[in-house]
Amino acid sequence: MHAALGITEILLHILEQLDGSTTWQDLARCAQVCRSFRGPATELLWNGFTEIPFSAVLNLFPRDLFAIRHRGSDGSLLNRQEFRRRPLPRDWNKVRLRGPQTRKLYHSETATHSPTVATDSQDRTAGFNTSQVYFRLRPHLPQALIQSLAFHAPVPLQSIFGNLRSLDWTSSDLYCCLPFISDSIERLTLCSEDYELGFFQELEARMPGKRLKELRVTSRVGVDVDSLMGEDCLDDLRSFLVGSNQLRRVALDRHFATSGVLRALGALERLEHLEFIGKFYETMWTVYEEDLRNAEVQTFPALQVLIMTINSKSLPPLRNPRTIVSERFSDFKVIYNGNSAASLQDLFTTLSSKWLGLRVININPPINFYEFIEGDVKMQELYQKPHRMDRIARSFIAEETLKPLFQLTLLEELIIEWPYPVRLETKALTAMVTSWPNLRSLYLTPTPYVILPERPFTHFEDLRVLGGAKRLERLALYIDATYPRPAGIGEGVPDSHASSRHMSTNYPGPCSSLQSFDPGYSWINSPQVVVSRFKTMFPNATLPKWRLEDRTSRWGDVARRIWYML
Repeated sequence: MHAALGITEILLHILEQLDGSTTWQDLARCAQVCRSFRGPATELLWNGFTEIPFSAVLNLFPRDLFAIRHRGSDGSLLNRQEFRRRPLPRDWNKVRLRGPQTRKLYHSETATHSPTVATDSQDRTAGFNTSQVYFRLRPHLPQALIQSLAFHAPVPLQSIFGNLRSLDWTSSDLYCCLPFISDSIERLTLCSEDYELGFFQELEARMPGKRLKELRVTSRVGVDVDSLMGEDCLDDLRSFLVGSNQLRRVALDRHFATSGVLRALGALERLEHLEFIGKFYETMWTVYEEDLRNAEVQTFPALQVLIMTINSKSLPPLRNPRTIVSERFSDFKVIYNGNSAASLQDLFTTLSSKWLGLRVININPPINFYEFIEGDVKMQELYQKPHRMDRIARSFIAEETLKPLFQLTLLEELIIEWPYPVRLETKALTAMVTSWPNLRSLYLTPTPYVILPERPFTHFEDLRVLGGAKRLERLALYIDATYPRPAGIGEGVPDSHASSRHMSTNYPGPCSSLQSFDPGYSWINSPQVVVSRFKTMFPNATLPKWRLEDRTSRWGDVARRIWYML
């Protein structure tokens, strides 16, 4: 190593040049290079990062405090971290120095980085280490160790981490996070498979001011909550939410979405963002609406964003106009578990009849929901048979499906990810432009999960009507961009000279506001013609950047040609 690297000032200057994507793990690795690097890297880490894992806090203790027990008395593999000795007050010096600098603390039992025991040849004051350096299996951090640390602390952990604003804790025993809880916490994320009775009561006792602004409570269970957590736990959560008027964002696992919890959330005056994780229980929402009808109260006065998972066979009723009374309710995002266009139309009808101020509608399937279709060859063959085509035709999104949304004159974003291509004629596109003057993003399944043998229903030339959308910035659609234009597609008028003809005066001018166009798996046969028409219709738009590296499809050629023209 060059002698200049032994000078602290030079090392600090070098480490300060690391780009903004540097994480605490990067500086932790720098601290492990040698003794010269350890001090400057550790100093920069704690000064530059306010988001710290709990394992990094443990590494502030002397290395002779911990040991890793690899085997149990019966020979079983443990790989568990334990105390070598009882913590002394002087062992807390670094923790008490760095604790006030921590703004966000997180802990997960599945974390990839954990402290390891140092050998005699290593400096015991080393700031950080990673388990992968010495062990193939990361050491397990038992909850008893965390509780023992809190017990032996010279002062309460709330005092050491007095500036803590965010706590993210994933553990089978959430009681271990309570020593860090104070009234200064503004963001709290909890995840466990078992929320024990009394936990939320203890949490409420440690946060009397209820200054919490963001709460996320998730569960790692796959069965009904009543059989695992019990009604008492849910009552504790409801009591904790009552009066938490500073809350602005709440995300709850579906198991917690009971009528009592919904009533407590609905009474919060500043709640703006509400998310339910997992398929929502329709019965719970029905009971909630019945309670509202009987109580004659109005709920969610400030809600702006609602995210939920629904099933095509059990759509949320949402028929009570007092369910959400907020005039600022603008974003409705749905994880849609199904492929029924009729049910989707019913949902759109309900939304347009209750909340005319909606600006964003987002419909997406669950992750990996349609993978079984993509990987099933026999199912793909069935789609090519006429009787099968007639059956799935009922699942196509067409103008009739979207027609209820034409009443939402303030709509700015419409995002629909669907298993089948969307069937839209020029008439439907014209209605969109007319009904949604503020439309900024139109994303309608450019990459269907099921590629049918029929031609796309919309031709590239039909997109000329979008010239009337003066604010449209993002467009994604599955289309037919083959030339000459086939007969019976879109307008149904064959035109062998479409590639060289100027735009008809019956159409508006080019859509100059469009910045991005994603054709997905759209049909194409002549990149040169498409580029010419594209620049005429969308002079300022480009294709997604990943298309530039696409060397196998014609759309990649289109993307590169447009990029070079710019």
